[in-house]
Amino acid sequence: MARSTDNRFDEDLLISTIQEIESTRAKLKADLKKLNTEAKNHIKVLMEEASNGGIPKPLLTKTLKKRELEIKIDDIEESVSDDYRAVYEDMQEALGVLYDTPLGQAADAQNEENRKAQEGPGFDFDNDAEQAEGEAVLNRTAH
Repeated sequence: MARSTDNRFDEDLLISTIQEIESTRAKLKADLKKLNTEAKNHIKVLMEEASNGGIPKPLLTKTLKKRELEIKIDDIEESVSDDYRAVYEDMQEALGVLYDTPLGQAADAQNEENRKAQEGPGFDFDNDAEQAEGEAVLNRTAH
């Protein structure tokens, strides 16, 4: 059916176009699923090889995640326009971007010491052995 001049459309063209687009989308989805599966399997093999070579899997996973996040942070920082660059840098400084520096880490350590001092003696909840001992005493007195 040819295109008509009365503001109508070619129904056959519409139907064939829709079918072709849907078919192409379905193929793309299947291809992406296959590619995704292949990539995941390849990564799994690489992780196993690294593990067999003495690299602890949990640390490799954490390292990969950290690098991924660092790339995201870099992308965010690069996306700040020149018009706002100075303000952005001032904001980061105000929020303590120095955390990754020795100065920032020293300040963080001091804050942790101050927090523990305020809690008083015997309140070190980071000590798993002490926590377990306290739970055992509570369990004995509860029975």
